[in-house]
Amino acid sequence: MRCKFCKKESEETQLFEGIFEHEMIRVCSPCAEIENVPIMRKPSIEQLDRAQTTYTVRERMEKMSGMNDPEKKRKNDLHMQGDLAKLKMPPKKQYHEDLLDNYSWSLNLARRRMKMSIKQLSEEVEVSEYILQEIEKGQLPNDFEEIFLKLEHFLKIKLLKNHKPVITFAQKKDDEQEILKRVQERMENVGSGDDLEELGHLKKLKEERLAKLAEEKGKFSKEQNQKDLENITLSDLVELKKKKEQKENDHKQRIQTDAMIGDDIEIDEL
Repeated sequence: MRCKFCKKESEETQLFEGIFEHEMIRVCSPCAEIENVPIMRKPSIEQLDRAQTTYTVRERMEKMSGMNDPEKKRKNDLHMQGDLAKLKMPPKKQYHEDLLDNYSWSLNLARRRMKMSIKQLSEEVEVSEYILQEIEKGQLPNDFEEIFLKLEHFLKIKLLKNHKPVITFAQKKDDEQEILKRVQERMENVGSGDDLEELGHLKKLKEERLAKLAEEKGKFSKEQNQKDLENITLSDLVELKKKKEQKENDHKQRIQTDAMIGDDIEIDEL
């Protein structure tokens, strides 16, 4: 048997069956490629056996999608392992015997309730953003006690186990200046017959201020809070009353002096 085009025999080259001008011919691979002759290749025994094997619907769908392709599966596994290697496991949460176990969660929740970002909180308590982020992740800085005291005071939460809140009566500077100005004006306008009215006004002013402070410090017991609040302005009221009494005495002395001078003048005229 010879190739139809190059006339080579089957001993010289491998011949294949091809279709040329509506007939079956024998042609070698180079000539088939040059003359554009379609070659009819016979299936191998393995291909025939594979074709006779029956598959389920699931197996056929997986085969069509390429899921069972060993080479493709191997590439996917390598890609997945590379992605997992890039991931960094979060560090283990740190605990301390002086801290509550859920300190990181409590800090994060309190900050979100106040609708503050980490940057805003760092500006308020004067602590770096990085340290606050690490605390919310469960990582403790070296000087954590001082930082946690600031956070407790600002956020009104409890983070330290054995720490007792300290009572601080902080007033705004503007409020203090306003109160002092009003008291000074009242003192300048006080007369001999205005003691009761003035004391009543001061008492009312004191009660308003005490009520405001009591509302701000409502976490403590009422009796202890009232006792501490009384000590704040009581000395001021005592000093104010002494000044008023001194002013009243000076006024009475001036009246008596004026009366004595008036009597002498009347005697001389007689």
